[in-house]
Amino acid sequence: MHFKLKSNSIPEFCLVALLLLTHFFLAFTSFIQKSPTFDETVHETGGYCFWKLDDYRINPENGNFPQRWATIPLLFSRNINMPVFTKNPIIESNEWLTAYDFLFKRGNNPDRLFMLSRTMMVLLSIGLGLVVYFWSKKLFGIEGAALSLILYVFCPTILAHSRLVTSDIAAALGFIGSVWAIWRMLEKITITRVLVSSLWLSLLFLSKMSAFLIIPMYLIMIAVRLKFSSELEVHLPGRTLKFARQSEQLVAFLCGALVNALVIVFFIWMSFGFRYSMLNDDTGKREIMEKNWQMLLKGSGLPGKVIDFSRQHKLLPEAYLFGFQFVLRKSEIRYAYLNGEQNLTGWWYFFPYACLVKTPLPVLGIFALLLFLGVRRGRQLAHDELIARIYPLTPLIVLTTIFLIFAIASNMNIGHRHVLMLYPIGYILAGACWRLLKHTRFLPKLLFMLCCIWMIMESFWIWPHYLAYFNQLVGGPKNGYKHLVDSSLDWGQDLKGLGKWLRKNKLPGETEKNVYISYFGISSIDYYAPGLKKLPSYYGQEDDVPFELKGGIYCISATMLPCLYLPELQSPEMIDPTVTSKDELYANLEVEMAQLFAVVNDKEKLEAYMKEKGVRRVINRYRLYQLLRFEKLANFLKERKPVEEIGYSILIYRITDEDVEKALKVKFED
Repeated sequence: MHFKLKSNSIPEFCLVALLLLTHFFLAFTSFIQKSPTFDETVHETGGYCFWKLDDYRINPENGNFPQRWATIPLLFSRNINMPVFTKNPIIESNEWLTAYDFLFKRGNNPDRLFMLSRTMMVLLSIGLGLVVYFWSKKLFGIEGAALSLILYVFCPTILAHSRLVTSDIAAALGFIGSVWAIWRMLEKITITRVLVSSLWLSLLFLSKMSAFLIIPMYLIMIAVRLKFSSELEVHLPGRTLKFARQSEQLVAFLCGALVNALVIVFFIWMSFGFRYSMLNDDTGKREIMEKNWQMLLKGSGLPGKVIDFSRQHKLLPEAYLFGFQFVLRKSEIRYAYLNGEQNLTGWWYFFPYACLVKTPLPVLGIFALLLFLGVRRGRQLAHDELIARIYPLTPLIVLTTIFLIFAIASNMNIGHRHVLMLYPIGYILAGACWRLLKHTRFLPKLLFMLCCIWMIMESFWIWPHYLAYFNQLVGGPKNGYKHLVDSSLDWGQDLKGLGKWLRKNKLPGETEKNVYISYFGISSIDYYAPGLKKLPSYYGQEDDVPFELKGGIYCISATMLPCLYLPELQSPEMIDPTVTSKDELYANLEVEMAQLFAVVNDKEKLEAYMKEKGVRRVINRYRLYQLLRFEKLANFLKERKPVEEIGYSILIYRITDEDVEKALKVKFED
């Protein structure tokens, strides 16, 4: 354990290159086996529209930078058919339709497009890995940095999101790079350090709307610097100033922050083409956009008033302001799932629990060892020496503390990915283990080495299903769907895998007529697994022709099993006020549907029935019947063990006609 590498040596370069190439290999070979996840579709379409159409109506609530970065290779690709916007530019209703049309209905090859874009995202992850390595090296030396990079390279959570066309890995890179650059600027102000911090902050503010959390972090780091530093050097061209008084230092820091702010604003405007409007053509559409604004700003309180003031005075591009306000409204109430329970405002312990069950046990062991050794070592140090040891860790501590407070207070409990940046921070700090272990006996060193080996084995074992990783505390990924869903497990990534499984595993006599799917995602079911009967899903794709349920293969996305994103099921009485319960409503619908199913295969009789009952009413009643029927089926399937789990996110059940009949007779849960 006491080998020594020289800094900037060839062995060091080879080690870092080998680890990062391994990271790239694991990410690349896993993502080519996966279909596009839910949010990737609008990121891909949005970025392409930013470049090619100078239009920003698609996905303005997520970062401009990661969307542009991911779609750079598409600019050099031929034969890509352009997205087509509908005449009504309402963001919430049309961005998903536009993305679906662009990727799956216009003759484009989605697998090729995402292979190019996901590769770009892995390059961002490699950049973050370098930041982890060099920051750890500065704090703990090359051996500690090597440990930090090993943990980063093989981390299932990092590998899960480093390969996705989303804003999460870019935001983690932006936050960590920004606090490091800010801290260096606060140590000594130079033109180079001010500009570097400005560039990092610009990347952050163009990566995710949570970037505004950097403001309290910035202020706290200034306060710490004023408290514990006696003098500040300011290097100007041809002149060096030294400030001893706190008031002078504060003025210097605020001047640096002002330059940061001006550069950030410049890059925000530049990223939106120095144009205020989010549409490339306002003709006849400004009235609709104003209605969208009023909908978002209604009852939004002080933050909404600030956004509206900025909008009225055009302080920032419309798309940036619209996206920020959109995030604020969406974060107020959001469906969440945890351990079989559902909630609209989440739980304070959601993210701590998610980290507990989705972090490999050997990593938790390393963190526990680090805490134990760190506390023991701290007790041996004098107070001043202890402060001196902790002081360089200030930006990491501040970033972790503020972000954890925000995460715990947040109502948006939809994915473990929202605390992604805690992992690279933890891995940087884990570099201290190397130094602390030098002063321990053999047993802690052995435990540490075993944890490292175990961690690497876990990463290879879960490949290529990194998004679905759960540790042994909950029985591994096979039990993941019982604890967390959505982007913590099932984000629509396994539709391609389902198509392959169905082609290999249908029993003799089984046809597409008795294979059903309820899918959580925006990828095309017909593109990856054609011919399936479509049960209610979070986003459309249902069949036009009504059908009855029969025995067969049922493919249910883990997120759909608890009926989390089917809000109509929460209060169907509001849809039909003449009933007092779901059971009464379902009984009424069964009578109507029996009449519909009796004529569904006879075109003339079906047309006559639709004319008599009213086309819109028949469609709406069948939709409601589908939802209630699916809830009964889902409640029945929850009590059964799936025969297969595709990527651990799509659950496969084989059930008989008798099972279906039994499921539909069970009364609804209270």
